[in-house]
Amino acid sequence: MTRIFGLFFAIILIFTFCACERRNGTNETQSVGTDTQPVQEHVVTTFVAPAEEVTESNETGSVKDEESSVPDDEPYTYEVEIIDDAGSGEPVSYQDLRDGYLRYYDNLSFISYEIVSVYSPEEAFELTGEEAFTRRTTLYNVHVYYDHILDEEVDYNMNIAHVGNTQEQLLGFPMYETGMRFAAAVFGSSDTWRVPVGELEFLLLSENGDEIAYHIGSAPVSGTDGSLPMNDELDADECELMLSASNNPMVLSSKARVEELGEFIRGDWSGAGIVEAE
Repeated sequence: MTRIFGLFFAIILIFTFCACERRNGTNETQSVGTDTQPVQEHVVTTFVAPAEEVTESNETGSVKDEESSVPDDEPYTYEVEIIDDAGSGEPVSYQDLRDGYLRYYDNLSFISYEIVSVYSPEEAFELTGEEAFTRRTTLYNVHVYYDHILDEEVDYNMNIAHVGNTQEQLLGFPMYETGMRFAAAVFGSSDTWRVPVGELEFLLLSENGDEIAYHIGSAPVSGTDGSLPMNDELDADECELMLSASNNPMVLSSKARVEELGEFIRGDWSGAGIVEAE
């Protein structure tokens, strides 16, 4: 009997020991699962790493959002086809222009103006109904601030048509750009004014408090019996002005104070009976 009881007690001990081992094994398994959770979190972190790579590519400028900021820092440029026009750079007598062309234009004037805005071809056609603005000509809105024939300051806006657009331009005559100032012979009506001859078109730049008129064109306009008061000797850095057309810089050939130029034209046109100047 004692042996049986001892054997039974031993079996109970063995059973209890095994049960404890199984319970410990389960705890260890649960402990390992808990320890591996950070590994799963690390996997998630590794999965989102491509977002960090996109950020790096943004810094290198290979992403569109980064490229979109480039135009703010770099000027927009384009190439154009040069219009074959024999008169765009040929020397011509000022007197030939005055007597052979200018006297036949209505409402002829000589003004100083600043470019306010550039109409799109569609806008220009809608305003004027002229198909020329869908091809080679551009319409600008300008602020006129001096009338050299009246010899007085003025303050009004008008539209000026000028040959050339973003596809085709005369050699040395790129498109006007907003903020630039010019003096030119113009004619027209209240709707649209035009620059009749490129030989009497001048870029205006401020120098030492004076407004200087630079003649646009590869050859200075000359005179035979009282030439324009222009200085034909320009420094090398004054001969070209690069604008948006990368293959067609503005060519400059001579300069004068616009006040003196306007005074000469006012007196000469009045004396020739082209305009009535007070």
